[in-house]
Amino acid sequence: MENESSTSVNGTRGEEEINAEAAEPSKKMNGAPRQVTFSDRDCNHAIPCNVDFLEEETESNLANKRCSSSSDSSNDPIIPTLHQSLLRTHKKKDPFQYYDALDMLGGGSMGSVCRVKKRAVGGSARALFLQEQKKSPFDHVLKKILPCLAFCPIVGSGEEETKTNALVRHRDSSLSSNGDDIMIDDAVTSIANETTNPKTFSKNLSRHSDMISFHNDYGVVYALKSIVLNQVKNTVFVEELKNEIAILRTLDHPNICKAIETYEFRNRIYLVLELCSGGDLYSRDPYNECQAKHVVRSILNACAFMNRNKITHRDLKYENVMFASPTSRNVKVIDFGLSKKYFENETMNQTVGTVYTMAPEVLNGHYDQSCDAWSIGVLAFMLLSSSLPFFGKSRSAIVKKILRGDYAFRGQRWKEVSEDARDFVKSLLVRDVKGRPSCQDALSHKWFESNTDDNSCIDDEQYGAMGQTVNPAVMDRVQATIHTFAQYSKLKKLALYVIAYKSTADEIGFLQQLFQNRFDVKKDGIITLKEFKQALSVYSYTDQELETIYNAVDIDGCNDVSYTEFLAATIEAHGILEEDRIAEAFDRLDSDDNGYITGSNLKEFLGSNISEEYIDGIIEEVDVSHDHQISYEEFLGLWDGSFDEMMIENLKSVRHKRLMRERSNNPPVCEEGEDGEFLKDVDENDNEYPPPDSSLESAPPGAGKFFFEQEKEKDLRGVWI
Repeated sequence: MENESSTSVNGTRGEEEINAEAAEPSKKMNGAPRQVTFSDRDCNHAIPCNVDFLEEETESNLANKRCSSSSDSSNDPIIPTLHQSLLRTHKKKDPFQYYDALDMLGGGSMGSVCRVKKRAVGGSARALFLQEQKKSPFDHVLKKILPCLAFCPIVGSGEEETKTNALVRHRDSSLSSNGDDIMIDDAVTSIANETTNPKTFSKNLSRHSDMISFHNDYGVVYALKSIVLNQVKNTVFVEELKNEIAILRTLDHPNICKAIETYEFRNRIYLVLELCSGGDLYSRDPYNECQAKHVVRSILNACAFMNRNKITHRDLKYENVMFASPTSRNVKVIDFGLSKKYFENETMNQTVGTVYTMAPEVLNGHYDQSCDAWSIGVLAFMLLSSSLPFFGKSRSAIVKKILRGDYAFRGQRWKEVSEDARDFVKSLLVRDVKGRPSCQDALSHKWFESNTDDNSCIDDEQYGAMGQTVNPAVMDRVQATIHTFAQYSKLKKLALYVIAYKSTADEIGFLQQLFQNRFDVKKDGIITLKEFKQALSVYSYTDQELETIYNAVDIDGCNDVSYTEFLAATIEAHGILEEDRIAEAFDRLDSDDNGYITGSNLKEFLGSNISEEYIDGIIEEVDVSHDHQISYEEFLGLWDGSFDEMMIENLKSVRHKRLMRERSNNPPVCEEGEDGEFLKDVDENDNEYPPPDSSLESAPPGAGKFFFEQEKEKDLRGVWI
């Protein structure tokens, strides 16, 4: 019978699919079955994954391999497991206390995938903060002066007010240390200093940065994947989900779906995932060659990154590649249930995957990670022609064709495909593994260097290899944000690291393309110091300045900049940061939800090997109340008004450095000013290049911001949507 429980959103594999013995021909791809799963369970020789081994690799060995060559010269510690801490684990907690189920995306008798939305953003600390802001300013001042008044309602009455005051009483108990009485005059003076001293974190919302929005509904939707343990007859299903969690914890790449948190509750395991709502590869078929090239390159980037981390996917197919959102062209690989962590030169023998994309050596039960390259060759064939290279009326017929390598470029569509594209497919669909390129080598194929004449698709080259075609105003703003990030406190860097990880594809925007095409030139998923210097060579930085900025962006101290670290340093370039997203970062760091970020919270997040002195230093940077813990108000104070001033000054400096470098190469006729306005024409006889505070034309105003918004809108709109 035809399988109707195919993976459609974030990868859900139904029982019917797993146990299917055959599949009826589908109309999707030239009469071939859309989804036929050929797994180790079909072959009756299931080999359970060693989940404990995977978790051990995840928490220590893999991270240490990445940081093994690090030699950080600063006093900051190396934190190889920092990225893994982003995935939060809850035990004995019901996820539906925190999420509302919106609709079902798929499932079977053993589990399901549904779309969910966070009920309350930011935890108890933010809830109390919002309640306090609704009260009158006089009430807030009185409670600061006389903590005893926190026991009595001043505005309103009833049960809600009583609960609020109970929380306030707990919070304000720290105001009276050593049991001494607080003098009213001293308290009033303290409050006055808090609201007038620009060097102090403000508790007044009007003092917060203009970059923070307090009026948006966060409204981020996730995918919730679950398995009912007592309904599972084959424990391999449970091991698949645990395997997926263990592997996703280690991966940090723009083309790989992110795991947000996990829950274990009443015989169920839940995995909260980034929602890829744009549909799978079937949803936008057919593709022109330029579009197909973009998708194939994205999948290759993801798999090359996985292979470098000794992980093979083993189930690449149309259903397991999703568009990030309906308006995005960014694709992400999902469903890592059949993936495997392997050793160097290890040979695998489990026959797992989906038959139409399985490599011949997988069917023979003797293979390595190069099986992913074959699967990508199949996907490339399908994207270019909307047909399958290996098809038949039964699984056995398909298997025979795969083992023989029996395929051909037939049909009208192939007449429109370039010779380079055909050669790329041929290079991957090679039965001899030794003659098949790795995913990394396949990225160097001449097809990706060629351009198409189809103007309906703007390929990644618009962002430039080294970014030479990126609008200067856009790059100035990004670099000013990086420059500003380098000056932040350790806690604010960690906060932006969490915010960046939980950001959606639309919130990240074109920063992803900037990472992959201007900074990550080697396409290995990280930015090296050499690549960082090359990307910023348009600015007149010294080597020492660039190294200082680079080390500041390298949050975990592993001597490279990961994708999430890059986003943390650039996410504020978009201009507005919703307070809800800051609250989510606070909630992640306040892991026990006691309303404060404590030393033990930071120890848990950063790792047990981090010294107490380092933890204390992080807290002291923002601990205005000197109670050795960080409240939500103090956390918001990280985005006080001084941020705006710092950003403006850095934008001036960055633009000036670009103008100096351009002046040394080829003096421009017209340039932008400090606020995006265009400078007056430069006299060619003037030997002194105008400094950033030169007189400005009044029009066109805000050019820098305008060009940045253009790039952002272009990415949000999508290219072939």
